[in-house]
Amino acid sequence: MLFQLLHYNSLIITKRHVVSYFQCSKAELEEIPIILDTQKTELKYLDNEITGYNIGMNIGEDAGQSIFHYHIRIIPRREDDTPNPRGGIKGVITEKQNY
Repeated sequence: MLFQLLHYNSLIITKRHVVSYFQCSKAELEEIPIILDTQKTELKYLDNEITGYNIGMNIGEDAGQSIFHYHIRIIPRREDDTPNPRGGIKGVITEKQNY
């Protein structure tokens, strides 16, 4: 496995040090969807109230990256966990969240 899974933090980290998604090898890129699906299944097993997921990565300081080692977050979501989830991860830019 080319990645390390941190199940309870929902963080997926490359074992090989790369700064961003765009530096991943072909093998790493092919493994990402498999790992995300596995992690989704494990999170759902731990908490059957999960009804959705946000998957995100920050690439570059201006996009919010503060740890310069590539990682992906899978964030479990539940009904009514926020007043208005519409727009999802676009909420990082306030005026883009609601459309």
